[in-house]
Amino acid sequence: QALIVLELIRRGVIRRPFVFVPLYQSRVDEDSASVRLLYDEIARQARAERPVVEAAGLAGNTLRLAGHLLRCVLTRGTLFAAAVNLYPFALALKVAPFARYRSFDDGSANIQLRSTSYHGEQPLEGAGMKRALARTLFPKGSAAYMRTRIEQHYTIFPGQRNIVPPQKLLPVTVDWGGLLSDAEVAAIPSQVRTILVGSVYHDIPDPRVNRLYEWATQTCDAYIPHPRNTRRPHGIPVIETRATAEAVVNYILSQGPGCLTLYHFNSSVTLSFLGNPRVLCKDLLDTETEVLSLEDRMISPA
Repeated sequence: QALIVLELIRRGVIRRPFVFVPLYQSRVDEDSASVRLLYDEIARQARAERPVVEAAGLAGNTLRLAGHLLRCVLTRGTLFAAAVNLYPFALALKVAPFARYRSFDDGSANIQLRSTSYHGEQPLEGAGMKRALARTLFPKGSAAYMRTRIEQHYTIFPGQRNIVPPQKLLPVTVDWGGLLSDAEVAAIPSQVRTILVGSVYHDIPDPRVNRLYEWATQTCDAYIPHPRNTRRPHGIPVIETRATAEAVVNYILSQGPGCLTLYHFNSSVTLSFLGNPRVLCKDLLDTETEVLSLEDRMISPA
């Protein structure tokens, strides 16, 4: 998301002065140093940085976001945001009905997971007055309402179905190759043909995750960790960079004619390589992906 924002600033789509509102789930230091560097680059160009932490509560975050939106209306500005399923955003847009809103990709939830709240039309469940009020205001859920407010959506996945109709999609090109430093390139192992692309494992409810993760770390040539996960396997080269996994994969592809297999847990990284005949993407959570179980590996001499 930060790379898309930087490209929109470079193109003049996001104009100065602007306020940068980074979103966090639990705390402001939850992201990796590489992500924080990108945030710092955005913040240097912003008039102000105003973090929002979801765990801080619905009411306070709604008031903060509504304040930003009302200033957008008064200054004829625009809200640019990736997440479309957050109730504070939806409530703020309700408060500011004339605010302009443009969205951009937030990963695989935009494309692959057709059943996620990004595409859903389900009201908020649960007891309590706040949830009852949310169901009254958004009978089809927050994302369904926010999708109706989107003027345009910027995507790095052109040609793919997204959260808005095709006529609202605008392509954004990211120079993946320009993200790696010389030192990072030198640290990438050679002869890599299978890669495990990391995920935020604690966000995946599937009970098979740990077993499949262990299988992949024993099978693949290298591991690219997710920026928001500190889990590091043993016995497999870990490719640590400040750049994205897409940049690493593109570099490895540029070093020879061979093919790469990317094992992943529904990672948005693979969306950038759809249709590439040299990249085979295997979602470990897909029941059609055949993997040798850990138990079989342990008893098989092969």
